[in-house]
Amino acid sequence: MINKVKNVKILNLDGCNLGETPIEMRDDVEETSNRNNIGMNSQTSSSAIVEAIPRAFESYLIYLPSSLVCLSLANNNLSNESFPMDMSSLSMLKELYLDDNLFVSLPNWVKSLSRIEILSIRENDKLESLEHPPPTLKELRFDFHREAEATFNREMSPVLLTWAMPGAYKWYNIEGMYKAEDMRDVQEKVLRSLGWSHLVNLDFTKIQPTEVKGVKRRVKMDYEFGIFSTWYVGKEMPNWISDRRWEGSSISFTIPSSPCNLRGLNLFCVFTPGEFITNDGEFLAYISFIRISNITKMCTWIYYIGGFFIGRKEGITFSSHWMFGKNEMEDGDQITISTFDNDGCSTRECGVGFVYDEDEDEDEEDVLGYYKSWNHIIGGDLSPFQTTTPGQYYLQRFYFGGENCMGCDFVDPRPLFRAFRPTK
Repeated sequence: MINKVKNVKILNLDGCNLGETPIEMRDDVEETSNRNNIGMNSQTSSSAIVEAIPRAFESYLIYLPSSLVCLSLANNNLSNESFPMDMSSLSMLKELYLDDNLFVSLPNWVKSLSRIEILSIRENDKLESLEHPPPTLKELRFDFHREAEATFNREMSPVLLTWAMPGAYKWYNIEGMYKAEDMRDVQEKVLRSLGWSHLVNLDFTKIQPTEVKGVKRRVKMDYEFGIFSTWYVGKEMPNWISDRRWEGSSISFTIPSSPCNLRGLNLFCVFTPGEFITNDGEFLAYISFIRISNITKMCTWIYYIGGFFIGRKEGITFSSHWMFGKNEMEDGDQITISTFDNDGCSTRECGVGFVYDEDEDEDEEDVLGYYKSWNHIIGGDLSPFQTTTPGQYYLQRFYFGGENCMGCDFVDPRPLFRAFRPTK
């Protein structure tokens, strides 16, 4: 029937169980006089809107006109195997809805849609990856229900994200937003560039996974907003931290003069068993957020972590590297650093150290170049996280998806996301 109608713009095939039905592209649609049979709403002679489609399609061949602007295939039992291999001839398509299906990854042909602006692939319980969705998107709706990742083209336009990510948000890699790397895979040169040389000799391949609320996790390096973080077993502060150590919640200091450029700060918190240890010898090490304020430049970054670890007698150390440049930190600036946790955590000692560019060779590859290419990092575009308090940024990745988990007053009520910095 549909192949008899010219200039169909909107086609809704929700709930038709198309997983077993062949789908075919046709450009040779013909005029028909029996338009009422397909529930068409026709207000002009040049276009048709299909609003309702019968459910029993098992014995029919479905034609998708190339004139389509909006196509919905939600709740159709579609998978990467049953989905058509190529629908790239839908050159006019601007909206595509693939919700409530069985996709493991984004079908390749979707990436070739040259005019697509809205893509929805929510409630796909098996979804593991979103690799390079079309760079023309203006809105992307998706859900991850397992360890999964999304990658983007560098030329992507700013996009509105909508998601529902229940449970442990930390496990999802979204390029340009959050990345978790197994420490066994992190290159030694990256650790040294972060000033984490003391971790180079740790054999992460032999460290057994720890279990947090029934979830086993190996030692990982988390990255977002230009901030690298990791938790690892041990309770020794690096020996190169001496005069900037403290117990309690905060420390204030002035950045000393140096002939080299300051490019980062390292923050360490060592947790050891205290009075709150359980009968099993376990204790909770928890940091809810970190606040770093440059009093001189009247700028504050509040990094929401919400991270915790279950420690034992060996103790647990939290390491955090913050990438900075001279626009954010320089000699003589007065700095205040505060950490916040929940009552009932173990005792701890904290320390902060500087990372300079003294060991860098201008001709050598910048081993942190990929991380610096992300757009929404310190020194990049943090405007989506600017609060109504002048000079203050609240760094919580959930806000991109519409969740304000701390109830802050942001300047932008619904920010746009862009994975990489625009090329000059």
